[in-house]
Amino acid sequence: MCWRYLYHIIKKNASSYYAGGIPDRFISEVFINEFPSKLRAQIVETSVNIRAEDVVQVGDKVEKIKRKLFLLLEKELGLAYFATSDEQEIKYFTDERYDRAIARTKDNTARVWWLRGARDHGFSNLARSVTDYVGIGASAVKDSYYLRPSFCLPPSTKIVKERIDGQYLYVLKDFQNANLSRVPLLAEDIGLTGQALEKNYEEHLYCSLKIEIENPEYGSVLSDSLTVHYGDVSQLRAVTYPNSQFDGWYLRERLISRDRNLNYEVLNGDTLTAKFSKKETVLIE
Repeated sequence: MCWRYLYHIIKKNASSYYAGGIPDRFISEVFINEFPSKLRAQIVETSVNIRAEDVVQVGDKVEKIKRKLFLLLEKELGLAYFATSDEQEIKYFTDERYDRAIARTKDNTARVWWLRGARDHGFSNLARSVTDYVGIGASAVKDSYYLRPSFCLPPSTKIVKERIDGQYLYVLKDFQNANLSRVPLLAEDIGLTGQALEKNYEEHLYCSLKIEIENPEYGSVLSDSLTVHYGDVSQLRAVTYPNSQFDGWYLRERLISRDRNLNYEVLNGDTLTAKFSKKETVLIE
């Protein structure tokens, strides 16, 4: 049984999805730690085909890697345009492809999201993606698109289909009553979607904070509150990879804070830069 979670990552200067690339490291080293420890323990390691790093720009070499979190392949969505591998279609998607294969945010906005890709499309500056009409396209990796990591659970996991707030959802029974949210999402707070949500933004002066990442091979940023009321606080968290360090939050060239956790008052739709670097090694003689 595979389960999916939608998550947004700003991929400025990111590379294509291959083993050890920035998207792979983000979901395998950072995002997985957002799951409750009990759930992380239940996730099984899955073998997936992926384009080999040494032929990212040219060639058809494919390698098999093991990951707890991974991106899906178009073949698994029932859209096998180019992929040649031993993966199979996932019934969850193929039964209701035009509903479930589209990634949506909490306000029901359709978003383009990345696919794994294992052949013919692992270029250094492009990534295969699912469009908002369930087509397959190529997206520039420097643009802000969505990751939709998948993971596999043991067959014994208790999963049921329930009607919640007017829609049918698949529920992990062991976690149904647990309060696992870190920061409530805006659309959940005000209970609006679509045009009503957009109108509410205009009437109540919402601001969106933009985040850029300097040296994304060394770290990333997590936040559930980039869009807030004018003057409210956006909660940000910088996370480093092994052998890396966080160098601070910057507004243009001005240092705001060196703390990894930052509560930032949003007034003018600012752009903050989170700077990371390789950890300096000090030799002791």
